[in-house]
Amino acid sequence: MKYKLILLLAAVVFTYAALSYSEDKDWTEYKMEYSNDWKVLKDIITISPKIGDISSNYISLPNPNDKKGFRCSTDGKVARVDTDGSGSLRKEIKDKESFADYTIEYGDTRAAYRMRIWQKSSKSINNEAVYEWAYQRGCFMKGQAGGEQIILIDDNNNGVYDDFGEDAIVIGSGNKQAELLSAVIFIKGKFYEFKTEEDGKTIQLKEYKGQTAPVDVKSGLKFEKQKLERIILNNEDAYFNIPLLVKSYPIPLGEYKLFSASFGKRIKATAGDAVFKVETKEKDKPNILQWGAPFKLVAQPKCVKGGALVRITPPATFKAPERETKSLDCPFIKIDDLPKVYGSGGEEYYADPSFQDEMGYAFPDAAVGVFYVDIVPKDSDADPKKKAKPKVLNKIGYPLVDNWTQVDLSGLIQKTAPFWEPYQCPLYGFRGTVMVKVTVKSQIFGELVAEEEVEVTDK
Repeated sequence: MKYKLILLLAAVVFTYAALSYSEDKDWTEYKMEYSNDWKVLKDIITISPKIGDISSNYISLPNPNDKKGFRCSTDGKVARVDTDGSGSLRKEIKDKESFADYTIEYGDTRAAYRMRIWQKSSKSINNEAVYEWAYQRGCFMKGQAGGEQIILIDDNNNGVYDDFGEDAIVIGSGNKQAELLSAVIFIKGKFYEFKTEEDGKTIQLKEYKGQTAPVDVKSGLKFEKQKLERIILNNEDAYFNIPLLVKSYPIPLGEYKLFSASFGKRIKATAGDAVFKVETKEKDKPNILQWGAPFKLVAQPKCVKGGALVRITPPATFKAPERETKSLDCPFIKIDDLPKVYGSGGEEYYADPSFQDEMGYAFPDAAVGVFYVDIVPKDSDADPKKKAKPKVLNKIGYPLVDNWTQVDLSGLIQKTAPFWEPYQCPLYGFRGTVMVKVTVKSQIFGELVAEEEVEVTDK
């Protein structure tokens, strides 16, 4: 009998198996102290830090007087914030970086909280200076537990310290690398169950008594030329950052999702529809995570009534590209989002959000600039004796009035970087079933093709 890592797809009905937590009440409580020592906090590297935008008009801390939080605003080089919950923007921040101190109410208790506020960037729009202000946690909770120093960080800036998978924990004195806050943590060679409260004033530990088994996340990965830099598996509120310098690493038995994986700054992966089951069947052999190639493309085309025919004029000397549209009231084949890439384990690959354009689009392979689309009637190749090529409905061009020219609708086009143009193609006279074929040629994922049938109607 061997260790097995089983892939269960979303279409399969299953019960998500939680970790085996003990029922005893043997918790040990440890006190934590508040600190706003920025010299310590600024050197700690967290996995998924959130940065708030002052222009959103609210800082999302608990405020009994306003469910939205504490008010804030910007006026050029000055940021203004409400720190007492009254709604009055009494505190002005004129320096490029400063701190605002709050008193947060957690039910019947109150606690101090500090927010860092800084001028993130400045740019010129229409010859006017525009300043962008941001905010982020500027404090933490610190204590000793299990023989190690523990630091809790409110990494999503909402004023509470108990958000598993969003907040951060640092284990060990001098350690600068934080982990995601987890219901199970690893201290000095042992797993411990962990819990804390919103205010982070205490934490509780008890030794994890469930079984563990090793998992190998590297040898089953097929992804040429891409280096795995981080992988986190999770089961409900338990998150495990798997060390990559060892061949395998023990984690509690259970069914896991791929919470996140990182291949450099741009390419990321997440669970998609996959669940991985880690179970023990034989000693010494790890559960091997099978993922990566072969990859597949999913485009999700659809038919809708009405749309706009888009023409993008290429740039000319001293003239930027121009985008023109003409509205039409007929069935359209549309692809609203960029096609998605999935791996053999069901995981989804995506571009880090920091690379998204202003429309929210980003493809994991930065070199990809176009997707090729063929729309063909489903019955066009029903007779194999016919040698004529199937009629491609979206590559014949449409002569339009008012000085419009024929348009080749063969691609989801990137106009001027970094803007992507969603694909839409009018089908004037055709009604019936079409096969929509989307092709992308990627240096990272190879040539991928997605095919899907779509019913074209007037509804």
